[in-house]
Amino acid sequence: MKLLFDQGTPRSAAEWFRTRGSDAWHTSELGMRRALDEVILQRAREEGRVLVCYDKDFPAWLAISSATSPSVISVRRQGLEAPEFCIAIDEVLSTHREALELGAIVVIGRHRNRCRRLPIR
Repeated sequence: MKLLFDQGTPRSAAEWFRTRGSDAWHTSELGMRRALDEVILQRAREEGRVLVCYDKDFPAWLAISSATSPSVISVRRQGLEAPEFCIAIDEVLSTHREALELGAIVVIGRHRNRCRRLPIR
């Protein structure tokens, strides 16, 4: 699965997934350190990437716009070190792969993960 990690996520996460065979990039590696959210969403959509973020704005924008892509993994669990962060994302990718391929928002919460298919109505 192709991944795009937003600012605020560990930059090492992209490398962690690349070493495991994923096509993964961090926005800072793509010269998008200061890019607007809309530009980041558009890039993920155009490249068929799942956007991974801590930002609550991305899921909200997708819900308001009734968009069907890109899929977003929103991490709401605070205090994760990079290895824990990567493991949490990897678990979501294996558990919710089909939904993410079709268009979904997965929220990684403190106690559980939630998945909603896009578009949100």
